[in-house]
Amino acid sequence: MLLTMTDNELLRIKLIQDICDKRITGVDAARLLKLSPRQVYRLVKRFIEFGAAGLVSLKRGQPGNHRHDEKLKLQTLALLHQLYSDFGPTLAHEKLAGTVSANWFSLTAPTMTGSKVAATNAASWCLSMMPPAA
Repeated sequence: MLLTMTDNELLRIKLIQDICDKRITGVDAARLLKLSPRQVYRLVKRFIEFGAAGLVSLKRGQPGNHRHDEKLKLQTLALLHQLYSDFGPTLAHEKLAGTVSANWFSLTAPTMTGSKVAATNAASWCLSMMPPAA
């Protein structure tokens, strides 16, 4: 099995292996990794049980906790396309923030930029998802 690891995870493997081989103490490794000794011993336990794969972050590949709802993104993109299709992301963000209620509209300009670029081919589909104007 091929593992993708960050530099920090590679350093962890080396230090955890040194702890298992008794070349370094857990307290010294904790200081080098900027972790508590308890966390280091927990990592040693995972390393012994699962090998190097046990030290890879379990959050990798999972969606972030602060992502925006897809329905909200689609509604915002539809509104952008309908009202401000020729505006840049920052100006469109300012206009939308002034037009739409603050609790409904929470997307930032960078989020809108990425979404607008990703949705250029799906603009007509986004418009069909837009709720009717009041």
